[in-house]
Amino acid sequence: MLANRRSLNFALTLNLVLVAFAVCIIVGGMRIKMFIDWRIGEINSTISALVNAVAGTAGEAAFRIDPILAERSVQGLIDSRYVRSVSVVDDFGTVLFTFAKPDEKKDNSGLAIPGIKWNNVRSISLIAYGSSVGRLVVDIDDREVNDELHSVINAEVANILVILVALAISFALVFYLTLTRPLSRLARTLSEFELESRYFKRVVPPKGHELDEIGSVAENFNTLLSKIEKEIHQLHRTKDELGQLRLYLSSIINSMPSALVSVDNECIITHWNKQAEKNIGILASEAVGRHLESVVPRMAPVVDLVRKAVDERKVYLDSHQHRREDGELLYDEITIYPLTADGVDGAVIRVDDVTDRTRLEMMMVQSEKMMSVGGLAAGMAHEINNPLAGVLGHVHNMRKRIFGDLKQNEVVAEECGLDLESMRCYMERRDILRMLDGIFDSGNRAAAIVANMLTFSRKSEKRHDKYDLAKLLDSTIELAANDYDLKKHYDFRKIEINREYDSDIPNVVCEGTELQQVFFNLLKNGAEAMMEKDFINENPRFICRIKKEFPMVLVEIEDNGPGMDMAIRKRIFEPFYTTKEVGKGTGLGLSVSYFIIKNQHGGELEVDSSFGNWTKFTVKLPLKNI
Repeated sequence: MLANRRSLNFALTLNLVLVAFAVCIIVGGMRIKMFIDWRIGEINSTISALVNAVAGTAGEAAFRIDPILAERSVQGLIDSRYVRSVSVVDDFGTVLFTFAKPDEKKDNSGLAIPGIKWNNVRSISLIAYGSSVGRLVVDIDDREVNDELHSVINAEVANILVILVALAISFALVFYLTLTRPLSRLARTLSEFELESRYFKRVVPPKGHELDEIGSVAENFNTLLSKIEKEIHQLHRTKDELGQLRLYLSSIINSMPSALVSVDNECIITHWNKQAEKNIGILASEAVGRHLESVVPRMAPVVDLVRKAVDERKVYLDSHQHRREDGELLYDEITIYPLTADGVDGAVIRVDDVTDRTRLEMMMVQSEKMMSVGGLAAGMAHEINNPLAGVLGHVHNMRKRIFGDLKQNEVVAEECGLDLESMRCYMERRDILRMLDGIFDSGNRAAAIVANMLTFSRKSEKRHDKYDLAKLLDSTIELAANDYDLKKHYDFRKIEINREYDSDIPNVVCEGTELQQVFFNLLKNGAEAMMEKDFINENPRFICRIKKEFPMVLVEIEDNGPGMDMAIRKRIFEPFYTTKEVGKGTGLGLSVSYFIIKNQHGGELEVDSSFGNWTKFTVKLPLKNI
């Protein structure tokens, strides 16, 4: 600010001094010309008077051609300080006499001043006895005029410089007192002005300048300052509102359960919300500014879809994109919304974890399948049950009439002439008895299948009571441990059992026997599955958990067997679906268990698995009374 003030003072002073200098040059030039004109006029008058005074005598000397007379006649001219030499020339141009100052060696300076006429040679006709006898030529010495001219010019220049210095000092002082100092005070006040402040100090006009232009500038500035202050207040208010709005929008975006990622048209990340940080495990500060594919490699297929959505200005949905996390298969739904407002090219990518919804949809599809199969199974069971009952009844009667100790058997044998013991011996030796036992066992197995099939078609009318799930599960584990059969190729008692029961589990209303049947099926299937896996550095193990997740109680039975792939998990609850060899399973155990939990108890039966690692069945029972 100080440099600017000095520059203004200097500029104003310089401009005025230059104008004054030009004026002084013009006035000085005019004064010099007037002086030279006056001086030359004076010299011309003096020379003319001298020449006229000697003209007569010089003419007579020329007529007589008398050098002595000529010298005496022009001696007055020679003695003059303005004359260098005098010559007498006849009419034919012949120089008769020449007289010059004896010490004169320098030539004329050749005085040439614009606007001033100066002739170094003066010539006058000589008359003698009434006739022309020649001319008197006088060579004028201009050195004195030149010296006087230089003195005048030097004096005039010195005078101009003195005047200019005086004017510069006067102008600088006047400008400083009347303009620069008031403006510097005004500028110093303005320098304290800060836009960040909400209230501004008003400018006070310098003393003595309240009513002049400087006071007007201060008044106008104060008026402008009031308007600026009003605008600044509005800007601060808008800034505060924008800050609050930004925080509000950021809170909304960060509170959403979806991972939101915004990218530009080159798929460079511009925003990354809290849920994205949580789901992907990368902070927003590390993700913003990087390419989407480099941050989340599994979203590489989405990059082309983003460009397509931006180019076509359409919303694109990529549902059920799967990924694995800690060995568990999870599902994501990716929605791409193009940004088209205000010429902004980019997109917002919304990633939702739809694992639970996908599993629920699968369960609903599974439920629809089983309901349709259940209706078919009910009709088939009724049709099969009648002839099956006849087969079992006849096999039972055949055993009684051949091997039973009935009096009627002996009577009929005697009437037919048969030895009853011989006939029995023959049948035993021909394995007829074993065949009958086989028919009876197969019939009972078929009857059990029919009974299971009938479960699909109707709800049980059995009475539900409150049961302690921990006791039911423990008793089922004990029952499974005692159910050892060499044909099963496993020993349940060699399987490690880990119990993780919460302590605050309330009793649940259920049908205890049916629930034990479900637990038994899950434990038996898990035991059989674990026998198919070669364990290294670990043993077969069940982890049994009971916990409360209102409004449900969860019973989890997890094994460390070979697990199941997605294709098996999708069909695991279908009736008659089994992965066992022919003759080793009916495919009804898990489907019956599903219907016991779903239809008879209003709960849920779910399965989750990591192929090659583990399988977990979850039984969910409602806490409310059924």
